Amino acid sequence: MTKCLSKNVKKNFTAKDKITILIQEGLGLARPISDLVPDDTRILCRKWAEAFNYVDNVSDDQKKQINDIYNVYAYRLNRSIKEEIELKRDAWIQSVLDIAELEESYQNRDIPSAIRVFEKYLDIKDIFNDFENEKLLQLQSVIYTWETVFQNDLSKFNIKCVVDILNDKFSILHNIKVLENIKYPQEGDEDYFEPIYEKIDKMSYGVAKKIVLELFSDNSRYMTIHQSKGREFNRVLVNLEPFARGEEKKITPADLLCKPAVISEKEDRPVYEEFSRIAYVGGCSRAIDKLYLHVKGDKETEVKLRTALSDYFGDSIVLEDIIEFIYC
Repeated sequence: MTKCLSKNVKKNFTAKDKITILIQEGLGLARPISDLVPDDTRILCRKWAEAFNYVDNVSDDQKKQINDIYNVYAYRLNRSIKEEIELKRDAWIQSVLDIAELEESYQNRDIPSAIRVFEKYLDIKDIFNDFENEKLLQLQSVIYTWETVFQNDLSKFNIKCVVDILNDKFSILHNIKVLENIKYPQEGDEDYFEPIYEKIDKMSYGVAKKIVLELFSDNSRYMTIHQSKGREFNRVLVNLEPFARGEEKKITPADLLCKPAVISEKEDRPVYEEFSRIAYVGGCSRAIDKLYLHVKGDKETEVKLRTALSDYFGDSIVLEDIIEFIYC
């Protein structure tokens, strides 16, 4: 993307090099992010709270809960929720991972994968090794339970409810010993931490699955600008919305493009210098082939941006050749 930002660029660019500026007119995105950018686009934000706003099929209330849970881990426990998920340290995380694996195996009709999960909780280790009548009855019982539970849409149930459904089914399986129940800490349990579970209790399994498998997974498309340091991606979306209180009065996307100061010797440098340093060096330079810039605004914002970019490039290029505006 460097060639797109250079004043010396003339005819070395192609259609895919165009910088796309997404202008959000309302409080939230009018269209899902999946409709605006390809699925392999990395979404870079200065704070995780901004990243949560891009998650598809999650209500504003659930996004707030995701943010609340993140804050509990970060500021009450001084722990990274991403690390907690990688280490499967908390019971709710392991439960969601196991339930999600059972759900996926049901969708793929992958019985062996489902059995591997059930083996953690049920005494069925040799269920495939001995095809005597009793083992076949046990296998049929497990498969029937698996199908009965996951033929339903569980996404709107809270995690505890889904855990209770499975544990209740375990208790009535045909001649199968339950090794342990799927765990979900209750008040009074040693591993119950109220600030976390009072939030988790209200969260649907579908949203919890997004947290564990999408937001904070190893291959997550979401990350902070700081986390992207030293890395490059084919497609990148950078959120250019100021987030600090009062910051929006001192810096606008037009300021960023019109006066992109990234280095200052002043100890107390203006807000726009810090913002542009983060946006340019930390965010925009991560893109190899395609860059999306996301701002909040309206038609007036587009006019200001066009003016700022025209002033920056002068007569060296035709602006429409490298920039496009999409309202979202």
